[in-house]
Amino acid sequence: MRKLFFALLMCATITVTAQDDLDPRKDSVLKEADRLYRSEMASWYGSDIFIETYKEEAKNFGGYFSYVEGDDAKCIFYSRGDNPQVLATIIFDKTYDVKTAKSNNNYRDFTPLEKEYYTIRHAAALEVRKDTLFKTYKNTRLNLVPLIYEGQKKVYILTGTGETGLVVFGNDYLITFDKDSHITSKKQLHLNALFANYGNDSDGNLITGEYTIMHLKPATLLRQQISAPSGCMKRWHDGAAI
Repeated sequence: MRKLFFALLMCATITVTAQDDLDPRKDSVLKEADRLYRSEMASWYGSDIFIETYKEEAKNFGGYFSYVEGDDAKCIFYSRGDNPQVLATIIFDKTYDVKTAKSNNNYRDFTPLEKEYYTIRHAAALEVRKDTLFKTYKNTRLNLVPLIYEGQKKVYILTGTGETGLVVFGNDYLITFDKDSHITSKKQLHLNALFANYGNDSDGNLITGEYTIMHLKPATLLRQQISAPSGCMKRWHDGAAI
């Protein structure tokens, strides 16, 4: 169920960036969504391993990010301070089996690529703190997901919750950067936020439902209907101006 909702959340977030030219960009959009999915899976499982295994390093924990490299997804945990260093590295293959994950607590500098990831994530975090564009809801948090892919630098900001049996769609944002890691744009991706329950009810029946989420666009309102937990998604334009 966790993997299903990660995949569904990534698709719901990334499709809005394609807007009207979704068909020509379909392959690129799906590849980017897959990278986001793999990055977030590494962060989720990597956080579990880090908390369990590296309690001493956690005392100096400053943040984390994940990225895809070949067939592997790496989760990097770094220290506090103005010049952070890597506290621990956790590497997953495509199965995300925590039993076969490779991890170490070698204290080291960022690689050049990791430095770029840290730089855009840090810049995005500062922007989120000072700009009222970015909103939070009760019992939620904003998760920053940096992505460097096909020559583009982006940070997706997704809303998450620690509440069991609840997944949040919407209230997501995108910050883009130039090649020198300076912010070039920031925008809200969805007009609303939806809180969807999943799992089983008290009688053991699978909880299902359909939810409509609205994308922000320059001239039209793009609605996306999400059927959970099947992952069936339908899109349509209603031409309404905003």
